[in-house]
Amino acid sequence: MRVLPRLMTTVGRVVASLLILGVLALAAYSLFGPPRETAQERAVKAIEAAGGSVGREGNGPVVRVDLDSLTRELRPRLLGDDDLARLRPQLEALPDLRHVRIGSMTAVTDAGLRQLQGLPRLKVLELYCRDVTPGGLEDFRRARPDVALSYRSPDLTPPPDAETLERIRQGMKP
Repeated sequence: MRVLPRLMTTVGRVVASLLILGVLALAAYSLFGPPRETAQERAVKAIEAAGGSVGREGNGPVVRVDLDSLTRELRPRLLGDDDLARLRPQLEALPDLRHVRIGSMTAVTDAGLRQLQGLPRLKVLELYCRDVTPGGLEDFRRARPDVALSYRSPDLTPPPDAETLERIRQGMKP
C-alpha cells in the first residue's frame, strides 16, 4: 500500500517537471519567436516580385541586381521611374549591393536615374535605356564619380561595315 503513494508522488513530480518545461519553452518562443526575415530577404522578395533578379557572392550577400520589364505581373509592362522609386528602399536595404543593371525593356528616365544616386556601395551601373538623356548621365556622373557607368541605347544601330561605307561614299544604295 505504501507503493501507491510513492508512485503517485513520482508521477506528480514528472508531470510537474513536464509542465514547467512546457511553460519555459512557450516563454522562450514568445521572447525569441520563429526566425525573423532579414531586411535583405524582404528586399530580395520585393525585387523578384517586381520581375528583377539578384546575384549573390557565393551563398552570401546580394551584390548585383538586374531590373528589366515587370514580367512577373499578369500583364507585363515596362519598369519605370515610379517603380525605381518604390524599389529604392529595398535596394538601400542591400548593404553589399555593388552592381545594378537596368535592361532595355524599361521606361527609366533621368528621374529614375536620380533614384540610384544614393546607393552607398554602388560601383557599377549598367543602363540599356532609351529614355535617359546625356544630361541625366552627366548629372549622375557628377553626383557619383566613383561609379563606373555603362550606357547603351537599344535604339542605336551598329556602325556600318567597310563595304557599306564604300557604297555610301560612291553614292550607291547600301
